[in-house]
Amino acid sequence: MIRKFFFIILLFLFSSVAVFSIDVKNAQPYEKIEFAKWSLDLRRAETIFFGSLPITVPVTFLIFDAFKSEWEFWPKFGIACGASAIITLTDFILGKIPSKT
Repeated sequence: MIRKFFFIILLFLFSSVAVFSIDVKNAQPYEKIEFAKWSLDLRRAETIFFGSLPITVPVTFLIFDAFKSEWEFWPKFGIACGASAIITLTDFILGKIPSKT
């Protein structure tokens, strides 16, 4: 009985998305002045940080495991996050250097 009730509730929720959605015929693309420069920089840094984590975490774990390290999960993960932060900071610094072209 409870499963049927939850199934009906979930079915209602997922089917009502199309009914209550907003018509997108009047949608317009964002303009450059709608977002502050700092918010765009923050969004880029966030994307680069979390985007580099899937690369830095396995590499960090492989390097530590290659040297038979006895470290636990969280210190290794912290080092991987630090490496991602360095990648993000490097991108930010390189973005602030004016190009000559």
